[in-house]
Amino acid sequence: MSRAEPAAAAAPPRLRRTLRAAAVDFYYNAWPFLGANVAIGILLLAAFYGSGLIGPWFLLLIGFAVVPAAGTMRMATRLRRYGHTDLGDFAEVFRGRGPILLLGLAQLAITLVLAIDVAIALAWGSWIGTILLVGAIYGLAMLWAVAVIAWPIVLDPAHDSMPIRARLRLAVVVVFLEPRRVAGLALVAGLVLLVSTLLIAPILTFSVAFVWLMLAGYALPLADAVEARLEQTEP
Repeated sequence: MSRAEPAAAAAPPRLRRTLRAAAVDFYYNAWPFLGANVAIGILLLAAFYGSGLIGPWFLLLIGFAVVPAAGTMRMATRLRRYGHTDLGDFAEVFRGRGPILLLGLAQLAITLVLAIDVAIALAWGSWIGTILLVGAIYGLAMLWAVAVIAWPIVLDPAHDSMPIRARLRLAVVVVFLEPRRVAGLALVAGLVLLVSTLLIAPILTFSVAFVWLMLAGYALPLADAVEARLEQTEP
């Protein structure tokens, strides 16, 4: 059961409070989130440390990681909305959610292309390479900023009746209307995941679940606030 303080539906969230709430929610729901996180961590560690980067095994393992990552986010959004979750919510991604998993694979493919562009640009060392490098880094930053908002909305049970395209459109609107809040969320989430990956143990045990709880706790109230603003402006 979620022990975090319920925020008002249309109140913009605060990052520090969201971090504290994510820690509290993880503490009181440790077992399902630990199990989900271990599944993600094993795949990520096998991909980055047990296979050659950009090799076929790397791509296969990273692709498989989309499934437990989506399942963990579903658990996080369920907990945020209803105050309860379990591994049954994790298993929901296996039932009729092919388009959502394909969306995750598409994000990974775009990320991979942009990362290769960065490597090529660094190898060139010319003004053309500099332009390519800036463009690729900007693309990665924008993709991550949209992703930290889009995934909680896409897997939010309160938006299940909304078409996936409409959910993605809402995420883009949130990014453009609240760029500073989204940038802060993306930066903190990215730093936590980067440090956790370098330390190995956190990424294997708890850090992905913690970040997903943070994203759900921040992105969903922010999306609710934006939706409320949009409804007020409609004639």
